Amino acid sequence: MDSLRHFKRAQVLKVAAAELNEQLSLEKVSDHLTAIADAMIRQTLNIAWKQQVEKYGEPYCRDHDQHPESIRKAGFCVIAYGKAGGLEMSHSSDLDLVFLHDSRGGFQITDGERQIDNNVFFSRLVTRIMHLLTTSTAAGILYEVDPRLRPGGKSGLLVSSLEAFQDYQI
Repeated sequence: MDSLRHFKRAQVLKVAAAELNEQLSLEKVSDHLTAIADAMIRQTLNIAWKQQVEKYGEPYCRDHDQHPESIRKAGFCVIAYGKAGGLEMSHSSDLDLVFLHDSRGGFQITDGERQIDNNVFFSRLVTRIMHLLTTSTAAGILYEVDPRLRPGGKSGLLVSSLEAFQDYQI
């Protein structure tokens, strides 16, 4: 966790130095800060995914077709709203994130030795991502995360199915 924080701090410092030396316009500063946030989210997702898969295996599901060959890996994505989603990050921006999975059907389970339901897998994955992003260490926090934009609001589930999110958007 500290390695991510040190890397982010070094990259943000480079952007700030270029900004102070007037080598980057405000738009370019936002672009660079957004790219840093994107890289940190991607790396955090990679770390959390690997940790969860080591414990529980990959999440699989069978769509509404009951044929064994219709089993597929369940997908997951992180959507950034607000400043990150609009490529307008500033030095003090938080992250407005929504987490979605596309697991559906009657068969939704991981393939590891310790199998769990995919909803549990994705819930634990998002909890781990939030922990990696927001925990304060000696190197500070990576980002403040505002998950209030999720379908259930501040008190809703941290992760939603793609179908539930589509219904929420309509």
